[in-house]
Amino acid sequence: MASASVMTEAVRGKSVERVRALYQHFMRLLNDEEAPQTADDMGELAVLGVVRDFPSRRNCAALAWHTLAAALDGRTQTTI
Repeated sequence: MASASVMTEAVRGKSVERVRALYQHFMRLLNDEEAPQTADDMGELAVLGVVRDFPSRRNCAALAWHTLAAALDGRTQTTI
């Protein structure tokens, strides 16, 4: 899955706080119609902004991110 691969590269070596911030930023990129589709501070993650134009693909792009957030929170299940 492209989103999981890009996510892995984006979070590698980052602090938990920075990873949480990237998660929030990515969720806004996918779901907030007012957010710019390309964000300079997101690096390669910005290329996934086009997914916002395809609502049926948003959950697929977000699944790895929700799983990461659940792991950081110590949860064993995700909510989408």
